Amino acid sequence: MNKTEVEELSKQQLLDLESQLQSESDLLIKNLGILETLSKYGQPEIVGSKKMGLMIKKDVDIACPVDDFGVETWVKVCADLLRTQQIRRITPINYVDYDKNGFYSPGNPDAFSYYISFNKLSLPFIENSQEWEVQIHLLKKPGLDALQKAEEIIKQLDDETKESILRIKLFVKEVLVRSSGPERIDSPTIYKAVLEESVRTTEDFLKYIKK
Repeated sequence: MNKTEVEELSKQQLLDLESQLQSESDLLIKNLGILETLSKYGQPEIVGSKKMGLMIKKDVDIACPVDDFGVETWVKVCADLLRTQQIRRITPINYVDYDKNGFYSPGNPDAFSYYISFNKLSLPFIENSQEWEVQIHLLKKPGLDALQKAEEIIKQLDDETKESILRIKLFVKEVLVRSSGPERIDSPTIYKAVLEESVRTTEDFLKYIKK
């Protein structure tokens, strides 16, 4: 997709794309039993773009405050996921005992989560299922800042801002990343641009990120 094609998409086409991703992710979560697996250890919550109804990329974010926060629980969750049919490979990352620069620092104040992601799925009921990624953060209780942030954003959304966010997200995914490969532009940057700085178009967003 090029910039013109993204801009020519109607509001309904953007909403249909988001709805399709919601449906596919529902199937993925249900058939893999991800929430049931995580519920053995804590209270999983869907967060991020799926929670907010702002899906453009094929990824699902799950925050899970766990009853016994530590490496042992993390390892058990990893093992359970690897026993799940269709999950061939997982990527665990320790964000608890390492600082922002990747140096080993147990007890560091920036401790965040025990992270697990998996992709390259082979699901017969979802076309191109290998493109999907699930990202899980095991958190120390209460640990639901991500859910609170999602709910705050939902309260600010209306038809206009939702359309702008979806269009700009698609523009970043299909045009910016593919054509120029800039430093990663994350979703919070887009949400801030639209909801706080009144950015509405792809052209305005380009000006915004160049400031």
